[in-house]
Order: sequence, then structure tokens, then C-alpha cells
Amino acid sequence: MSSTQDVYLYKWWSTADQSVTIDGDIRNVTMGRGNDSVTITGSAACINTCEGDDRIQVGGNVQSITDLFGSTTVSVGGSVGSITLGGGNDVIDVVGAVSCLNTGCGDDQVRIGGDLGTASLGWGDNSLQVGGNAGHVYTGGDDDTVSINGNLCFADLCWGNNTLDVGGNVGAMVSGCGDDRVTIDGQLGTACLGDGSNHITVGGDACNINSGCGNDRYVVFGDLGVGCASNGNNCINVGGNAGTVLAGWGNDGLNVVENLCVANLGDGANIVKIGGNAEHLYVGCGDDLLSVQGSVGDMLLGNGLNQLYVGDNVNCAVTGGCGTDRVFVDGNANIANLGWGNDQLHVGGALGSAWLGDGNDRAWVGGTLSCVLDTGCGDDAASVARNQGGIQMGLGNDTLTVGSFSNCSWVDGCWGNDTLTLVGPASQYQITGWNPSCVATITDLSTGAKMTAYGFESIQFTGSQQADVFDLSFLQTINTHACFQIFDPVP
Repeated sequence: MSSTQDVYLYKWWSTADQSVTIDGDIRNVTMGRGNDSVTITGSAACINTCEGDDRIQVGGNVQSITDLFGSTTVSVGGSVGSITLGGGNDVIDVVGAVSCLNTGCGDDQVRIGGDLGTASLGWGDNSLQVGGNAGHVYTGGDDDTVSINGNLCFADLCWGNNTLDVGGNVGAMVSGCGDDRVTIDGQLGTACLGDGSNHITVGGDACNINSGCGNDRYVVFGDLGVGCASNGNNCINVGGNAGTVLAGWGNDGLNVVENLCVANLGDGANIVKIGGNAEHLYVGCGDDLLSVQGSVGDMLLGNGLNQLYVGDNVNCAVTGGCGTDRVFVDGNANIANLGWGNDQLHVGGALGSAWLGDGNDRAWVGGTLSCVLDTGCGDDAASVARNQGGIQMGLGNDTLTVGSFSNCSWVDGCWGNDTLTLVGPASQYQITGWNPSCVATITDLSTGAKMTAYGFESIQFTGSQQADVFDLSFLQTINTHACFQIFDPVP
């Protein structure tokens, strides 16, 4: 058929299949009630289908395509202004760009080679592929798959188990309940994922990620501004720096390759690995494992068996709750308050003050104690390289080793059968007034410094401060945690 202005195939009384080929351009095409086929070598203004499983092939551009019923197959060699699909499992293939796309009910497949303006995917398990950039994409309430080769301005994935792949950047995206899988090769502005076990991977930086209840997994290869995961066993990996990370109840894993500003993880057996510094880190009740290679500002450990490694300094404070806290600080520590339990504190450098609470506690300080060490009630053991402040051992049968001391320093064994061990030969020290019920003055004859001792039943001497015994095997558990292998695969 030669090119004409209009082709009208519809006859209300007939469901016969019709086939038409049009050479050149045409204005309007209206399909019939059967399984019709139309081929247009040029361009078309409007194409409207009625009933039946129709096939439409256009070599040029189309202003609008409207499909009412049936499973329609459309192939366009140019660009399309608008596409509106009705019921049926439709297949759309457009080489160029599409300004507006609306799919109806059914499992639709749409492939667009160029850019997409706006797309609204209706009910059904829909598939959308865009070779260029996309403005706004809205999916229906089923399991949709969206792939954007370029940048995406905004996406609303609604409900369902949706998959979104973007080769460029994403401005913002939201999703409803369901197990969503999101992969973004570039940067992300904001993502708000609903309830469900959501997985999101960002190749660049992410400004804000928020997810609902469920076992969520974040992987950000760049920096993360804010990450907020609700209750569930969440796994958060950040390849750069992290600003604020919040997680609710559950066994959470947090891995930040560089520095962390603030993290607050709820109750559960949390595992934390920070490659740089951590300014503020808080974990709830549960048996937590934490490793910070750099410095810590302040850290709050909830009730439970907590184990912490700090590769540099504690600049502010580490606070523990009830339960056994084991804290290893390779550098200096300003303040440690570990609460009740059989606690162990190792400070490789200097210590400001520490309170270990009731329990059978152990403390080892490789540098100078400048203020107070209070081990609380229990059978405690402490070793301090240099005492410049005061050491209170509390109730119990305690042992204390002091390497050296400054003037005006003091030690108090309190009640119990307590032993004080001084580093150096007995001839180095002069002890006056010593009696378990009296105050003793100990003078280091090599320096002239004097230390006051209270309540020690025994005073002994040793050649050197013994090395601390601290089990760091929990670091292996952290490093091999399945959540963290995206950056540090186990060999």
C-alpha cells in the first residue's frame, strides 16, 4: 500500500486478522479486532490498537502509540513521543528516545535505545531497558526489572521484589515493601528502601541511604553521608569515609575502610571494622566485636561480652555496660569506664583515668597513668609502667605491679589480701611506716620520688614489668566475617 493520510482497519463486526504494509509516512493507523500486522517504512503520527495480539513495525519516528488490549509487539526504528499500553504481555523495542511511557496490566518488556523521559510501569512483572538517560521511572506493585545505561533522575520502585541497575548516577529513588536489588555504578543522591531484605550497591559516593525493617545490605565503594537501616541483620560496607550510620535491633555488620564520624548500632551481636578513625561509636546490648585501626573519639558499649581493639588512641572515652568488656588500646587512652563484669583493659601507651567496676578485672598500662585507675570490687590484677596519679584496687584479693612513680602518687589495696610488686631490686626502694593497717611511704632512691601506699599486706619486687597476655583472636573473626568480604576477600 502506498503512503496515505490514514489507515483504518477496525470493523466492529469482524475479528479477522489483517496485514498492511505502508511505504513512506502516514498520519494515523487504527488497528482492528483481530491479530493485525502493520509495517510502516517511514514515520507515523498516531498508532492505535484495539483487540488482538498485534504487530507494529515502524522504520522512522512515531508521535504516539496507544494499545488497548492484547499482547502487542512494537518495533520502532526512530524515536517515540508517547507509548501507552493496555492489558496484555506487550513487547516494545525503540531504537531512539521515548518521551513518555505508560504500561498497563501484564508482563511487559520495553527496550529503549536512547533517552527516556518518564515511565510508569503498571501491574505485572515488567522489564525496562534504557540505553541512554532516564528522567522519572515509576514501577507497579509486582516484581519489576529496570536497567538504565546512563543517568537516572528519580525512580519509585513501589512494592514488589524489584531490580534496578543504573550505569551512571542516580538523583533519588524510593521503594516500598519487598526484597529490592539496586546497583548503581556512579553516584547516589538519596535512596529510601522500604521493608524487606534490600541490597544496594553504589560504585561511587552515596549521600543518603535509608531502609526499613529486614536484612539489608549496603555496599558503597566511595563515601557514605548517612546510612539508616532499621531492625534486622544488616550488613553495611563503605569503601571510603562514612558520616552517620544508624542500625536498629539485630546482628549488624559495619565495615568502613577509611574514617567514621558517627555510628549507632542497636541491640544484637554487632561486628564493626573501621580502617581509620572513629569519632563516635555506640553499640547496644549484645556480644559485640569491634576493631578500629585508627583513633577513637568516644565509644559506648552496651551490656554483654564486648571485645574492642583500637590501633591508635582513645581521645575521649570508652564506656562499657554490664558484662565482660575486653578493651585493647595500642596507643594512649584518655578515659575508660567498663562497668560491672570481669573486664580486661590493655593500654599500650599512657592512660588518663579508668574505672573497671565490680568483677575480677585486669588492667595493663604500658605508659604513664596520669590520674586514677579504679579496679572496683573483685580479685583484680593491675600493672602500670609509671604511676603519676592514684590506683584504687577496691575490695578483694588484688595484685598490683608498679614500674615507677612520681611524687604525690598513691596506691590503695583497700580490703582483702593485697600484694604490691615494685619493678627493680629491693635496694632501690626505701619503705617507711609499712604495716597492713598503716600508711607506707615508698621512696625510689634512684629518682627521689615518693609514693604513698595504703592497705597492702605484701610488698614484693621484680626485675621488669611482665608483658600483658591479651587474646586478640576475635580480630580473626572480624576480618573473616562474611559481611565484609566485598572489600577484603578471604584468601
